Amino acid sequence: MRDVLSADGLRTIEAASGADALAIAAEALPDVILLDLGLPDMNGVDVVRALKAHERTARIPVLALTAMRTEDDDGWLRAAGFSACIEKPIDVRGFPARVRSHATPAPT
Repeated sequence: MRDVLSADGLRTIEAASGADALAIAAEALPDVILLDLGLPDMNGVDVVRALKAHERTARIPVLALTAMRTEDDDGWLRAAGFSACIEKPIDVRGFPARVRSHATPAPT
């Protein structure tokens, strides 16, 4: 995903864990966050809830990434704080545009 976004001119920052993602997001204030639901240290839902609970990161759109999507996912994912869900494997051609459509430039 990083390579696909980079090839389309988007700058990416990576985190290896949920705790890292929270720290990096608070520091970098990205325009959008792609968050896998299965992380090594935390559940992705817990991470998005923590992001939405903090004033500094609350307005950053967060897109859920999952390989196990069902028809019912959109409702509970939105209720948890996600802006949308992207199913893996990704559609390489449409992926950058989909990410861009959710990105909101952070206030400076």
